[in-house]
This record gives sequence, C-alpha cells and structure tokens, in this order.
Amino acid sequence: MAQVECKAIQLREQRFALADDIRFTQEKIMQLKGKGDTTQLSNKLSQLYKRKEVLLTASLQLADQIKHRLDSIMTNELNSPKERSEFSMQLNSAMEQDCACNKVETTSGSAKSSSSL
Repeated sequence: MAQVECKAIQLREQRFALADDIRFTQEKIMQLKGKGDTTQLSNKLSQLYKRKEVLLTASLQLADQIKHRLDSIMTNELNSPKERSEFSMQLNSAMEQDCACNKVETTSGSAKSSSSL
C-alpha cells in the first residue's frame, strides 16, 4: 500500500512540474507574439498538454485504486479505531521509507521506481 501511495506522490510532483513548464511556455509564447516565430513553442505546448492528459489519467486511476483498497481495508480488516490508528501509523512509516528510497533512485539518474502497481 505504501508503494502505491508513493507512486501517487511522484505523480503529483510530476503534475506540478508539468504545470510549471506549461506556464513558462505560455508566457514565452505571449512574450514573443508578434515579435518572432512561436511555432516551436506552440508545438512544445501541444506536447505538454498531451503529457498532462496522460498524467491526469494515471493520477485518477491511481486515486481510485487507493480509495477502493483503503475502503476495503477499513471495512473488512480494521474493526476498531485502535486498529485503524495503528494501520495509519504503519502506513506513514512505510511511506517515509519507500518514498525516500524512490526519491534517491530517481535523483541518482535512474528513472526506475521500486514501487510496483
């Protein structure tokens, strides 16, 4: 479960970075409008929008997966508030470890993730 949560965090970070790139590209196009050729920037913007749709779809699918999994766990396996609290603490601890490992792997140049869906 922690690996799936970490994947969701990674997707969110990718969406934020993509939004920044889209804004930057839009600003560049506005600055160059009437002053130069914006064809390359417009093409780049088009590609960024396509990437946005891919990330959005992946994020929504992962969110649904997480929601259904948590609903199932909370309904079928964790019967008391104490059990739910312990589960949350264990999940947070596992996420801290897994997400930290994933960030190190991504930062070190290998784009692979140790999480599996």
